[in-house]
Amino acid sequence: MSLEEVKGRETEGELIGEQPGVLGYGGITLNGLDTLIGYNFNKHGELYGMNYIITESHSRKAAYVTDYESLKALLVEKYGPPDEDKVLWLDDLWKGDDEGMALITGDLVYWSRWDTEPTLIFLTLGGDNFKIDFKLMYQSNLISSDTGRTGTE
Repeated sequence: MSLEEVKGRETEGELIGEQPGVLGYGGITLNGLDTLIGYNFNKHGELYGMNYIITESHSRKAAYVTDYESLKALLVEKYGPPDEDKVLWLDDLWKGDDEGMALITGDLVYWSRWDTEPTLIFLTLGGDNFKIDFKLMYQSNLISSDTGRTGTE
């Protein structure tokens, strides 16, 4: 799809930003979570990727893990088990004590990947500098981010 086609079809959110190659929408919920959407276009104007950035806020940081697992369960229902599914402890300072603190300090990362042939799907949860980074990303296997068609259609 082109940028104009996406603008014509996106009815859930409100356009909050437009730059060359990117459209941003806000006012969206995904699985009940406050979310922003970014659509990414290559230099030929073709949509090659879409990012859901979960902006939901929790005072209890470990609640993000529950959100992650809930969203992952929906993806498993739709696409089957992930091709990769990891919980990475980059530092075990908080391990067994405070998973939420480990998330916001960047010591813990959840990561799942599905390869559905036409699309790569990534679900990630981590953080840094006391901020959560929670995303669901779709990337085309058929359209390159910079050069257009990959020739594998």
